[in-house]
Amino acid sequence: RCRCRAAQELDSLKLLYAASSGDGHTMPGHPECFARSNAALNGLNTALEEANQATVNDASTPRDLEQLKNALANGVDYDEAADELLQLVHVPAYVEGLRELLPRAREAGCMTIETGGPTYFTPYSVMAAVSAVGAACAVADEIVAFNNAAVSTPAGLVLTRPPGHHAVPGGPKGFCLYNGAAVVARHVQQKHNCDKVVVIDFDVHYGNGTADAFRDDSSVLYASMHQERIFPFEGNIDEVGQGEGEGCNLALPLPAGTGRTLAFESWDTVIAPKAREFLRDAKKGFVVISAGFDAHFLDPTAQFMWDASDYYHLARRARELAGECAGGRLLYIMEGGYHVDNGNEASRGVGGALGVSIAELTRSTLGLASLEETLAARGNQVEASAPEKKAGLFGNMFGGGGGGAKVDPVEASRFALYGRAPRPDEPM
Repeated sequence: RCRCRAAQELDSLKLLYAASSGDGHTMPGHPECFARSNAALNGLNTALEEANQATVNDASTPRDLEQLKNALANGVDYDEAADELLQLVHVPAYVEGLRELLPRAREAGCMTIETGGPTYFTPYSVMAAVSAVGAACAVADEIVAFNNAAVSTPAGLVLTRPPGHHAVPGGPKGFCLYNGAAVVARHVQQKHNCDKVVVIDFDVHYGNGTADAFRDDSSVLYASMHQERIFPFEGNIDEVGQGEGEGCNLALPLPAGTGRTLAFESWDTVIAPKAREFLRDAKKGFVVISAGFDAHFLDPTAQFMWDASDYYHLARRARELAGECAGGRLLYIMEGGYHVDNGNEASRGVGGALGVSIAELTRSTLGLASLEETLAARGNQVEASAPEKKAGLFGNMFGGGGGGAKVDPVEASRFALYGRAPRPDEPM
């Protein structure tokens, strides 16, 4: 169980967040491990400390501003996701089936339940997965509560594991057990009368589970930009949905080596215009971001060449889209991101590429200067190296891990803090 927290005072609130470590759901040598939680929280705390937001408050789901103030002052726990909530997306047999695996998991300690990831299962996996979904829905409730109370609508950030966007309605896949982004989309539709929901996925891997959940649904737009020809080996450009949902699945497979230029062009010229068109006639819209951080050039599972600052600029774009078309209702849910320590002295303790990328996204949401701007102000006087990407077990399995070019440390020095490296589409 975890709590929803507010990062600022009510009159200037920009961010609500929730975190759950998934303690006990871990497998030695697997990239989706407990260390990801520490990395994510370190990144969040780095940005919060910079914002000098020392006060965090627990929150429930109030109906008006006075209740909101009382809830933030007193703090109320929220429950893990009930079966009814999970079954907004997942079939009952699967929800029940995972729990029926618990005796075997207790005996085995850790077992593989799906080989495509592989996806593992421990005695604590159900608790971790339902807590992650519950956290996401609770923060979504808070966002709507602030919006209804006619105060500034904060964005939400959910740092939980395991991730969810590969989980299909009937089973696990790709490290994922329950699909939090899909459940939140259904939850805000049913509980808060959000008639149209946009789910944008910038994880480097296509969210096949989210696409499956809404393949024939015209009330949810799923848009993904991802690396082509890697796990889950879906997400071709001709996958557009079916039946009533035709045209509501937008898959943008991008080549290995994609950096900032192509990513931002994809957002600005394809994803954002499609989302605006979709939300134009919405009575009450909501934007969910499946926020994967594995497009970073250091991540071992793929071959994109993003860096932490790119997440800063994507967050700004997401905030603008939600503010323009969805009343500011915006929720980020952490998906992938598996580099947790790059050995760079400037980023030790922050959490590798995952932590610094989350720090950048949080900076953007809080209205702080980006890391690039900070470096420029300091004259880029920080030494660092940009190590070559190395192919490991999971890098090879996912079709990535070998595409990062080696960058000379001297040339990389102006990109040093938190391990930023030159992008292939950016002149030195």
